[in-house]
Amino acid sequence: MTASYSVQRWTRRSIVSTAIIGALQILLLAGPFIFSANVVDQLTTLFVYVILAITWNALAGYGGLVSVGQQVFFGFGAYAAIRLSQAGLPVYAALALGGVVSAGLALLVSSFMLQL
Repeated sequence: MTASYSVQRWTRRSIVSTAIIGALQILLLAGPFIFSANVVDQLTTLFVYVILAITWNALAGYGGLVSVGQQVFFGFGAYAAIRLSQAGLPVYAALALGGVVSAGLALLVSSFMLQL
């Protein structure tokens, strides 16, 4: 007995989900122009914590891995982004450069750790 399976790429649910996600992305990109600086600061803090929670859920919840070593790179990238933003760099550029700085630290640390 064989069953026939088919994959529908664009169902009603996926179209609605894609539209909602697209609208949220546009709202997030327009956030600094719509909201005050205080609201943008609070939303940035909120989303940083949301990303941290998602990372923790993926590692400990789904993967069963209880490790906090990766938080060093998360924190270092966030710290670098904040310091660069305070130095006068635009927020989006500071976030991108903070990620690059964190990746650089990860490469430096991994070169030593992989030799153990």
